[in-house]
Amino acid sequence: MSIIKHTVIISASPKLSGDSTSGFLANYAEDALRGDGIDVRIINVRESLTKNQTAKAFEDMAGADALVIIFPLYIFCLPAILMRFLQQYREYVASLPDNTKNTVVYAVVNCGFSEPEINREAVRVIGSFSEKIGAEFRFGVMIGCGGMISVAKESPMVRKMLKDVGAALERMKREIVSGSRGSADNVLTRVCVPRRYYYFMGNMSWRMLAWKNGLKRKNLYVQPYMAE
Repeated sequence: MSIIKHTVIISASPKLSGDSTSGFLANYAEDALRGDGIDVRIINVRESLTKNQTAKAFEDMAGADALVIIFPLYIFCLPAILMRFLQQYREYVASLPDNTKNTVVYAVVNCGFSEPEINREAVRVIGSFSEKIGAEFRFGVMIGCGGMISVAKESPMVRKMLKDVGAALERMKREIVSGSRGSADNVLTRVCVPRRYYYFMGNMSWRMLAWKNGLKRKNLYVQPYMAE
């Protein structure tokens, strides 16, 4: 009889409404990882915290063979709700009488910058968290131009990048199923769009948001907390 490997995907976008890149990537990872003896559950961090469902979430995480933590880069690190969630989980693990589960941890982080290397510090934080809970951190998938995923997921440029993400997920799946682990190098990928064009479109989107909220372009440059 084959042994079912339990995998928990932690989706950590703080977004209140609408499609999020991390939510899309969580569903993408679920489709890629499920099957071949792997059972997958997605935990939404914001819902777990706001609806007081962390007890069930932590129970599932503690019993998982693998955790896949998916989140956007916020001010060069993890979103605050994810930091809070992981800190509470660490306290939960410390309270368990038997904490010998050989869990492996992966990170998938996307940023609005074109350079995926900017995600490196956030991946390091997930590695530190893994060590604190007695788990083994394997590798991170660092994605640049992440904002394009939710708005242009059907475009050839985004599809090409998602192939890299899919290959990394297949690598995770092989590790989870077989239990054998080789190289743990991080995976870096980005949407292949000219950098100047990408930032031009990004600036245009900020100006459109300002206009929709009754602001002018100059309001985007206001620095209310700068000392006079």
